[in-house]
Amino acid sequence: TTRLVGSEMCIRDSHYMVATAGGRSIDVAPYATFGTHELAVRGANALEAKNACLLEHHGVLALGANLAKALTLAAEVENLAHQYVVVRSLGTPRLISDDEMDRIVEKFKTYGHQIKEQK
Repeated sequence: TTRLVGSEMCIRDSHYMVATAGGRSIDVAPYATFGTHELAVRGANALEAKNACLLEHHGVLALGANLAKALTLAAEVENLAHQYVVVRSLGTPRLISDDEMDRIVEKFKTYGHQIKEQK
């Protein structure tokens, strides 16, 4: 498989902001040499249903409607990765339930898109 979902390497749902990437975890695409078609395919597969992933031994890939949104998501993934490493160094992280993460993922689909009421 091209995803390491559920592996110790993916960023798990220990923080609700993981949902900004479009799911319950931020997946890790297995390593391939930089600049190769294989790496591109592995990254694309990891992004199949999400907006961000980690490329093993490379870094973050993030998508957005424009460059600013993609960079904002990339920065958030880097922040979450740092938090996850720190939390794991303290022990086993407490994870958010699947039902709650499903609710959060749905909420993020429209978050920031609400139309402000006109007075």
